[in-house]
Amino acid sequence: MIYLFLIYNILLVFGLNLFFLDYEFTSRVASFSNAIISVLGGSLYINKMIDINIFQYFIIYNAIYIGIDILLYISKKISNNNILEMIIHHSLFIIGGYCCYYLYLDPVFYAYGIMSEASTIFLNKRWFGKHNYIKDS
Repeated sequence: MIYLFLIYNILLVFGLNLFFLDYEFTSRVASFSNAIISVLGGSLYINKMIDINIFQYFIIYNAIYIGIDILLYISKKISNNNILEMIIHHSLFIIGGYCCYYLYLDPVFYAYGIMSEASTIFLNKRWFGKHNYIKDS
């Protein structure tokens, strides 16, 4: 399953880049996907619709996304005006995921944390609109 998550994220970022030639765009697509999956996973876990055994896959997916995003920032393939803030933000999620996954600390806090990624959906929608990837109807 981990390999599928890795392949999916690599295809979103690097595969789409073959067509769009813009890592800013492909990283936003991956971010949008991560936000939707994070909100879904956090909501399902908090509402006791899935257990920790399933929720761990959401933690792994989030970690893989974060790793690729950090790679894009460090390699300067995407804007690094706010690199320090993003590295801190991502590092906190990695630490939280580690605590849930390996230390078996209460994952409810991590579930609430990844649900905060819901705002990313609207931020990315605005970015896509501003850069004329989507049009208002």
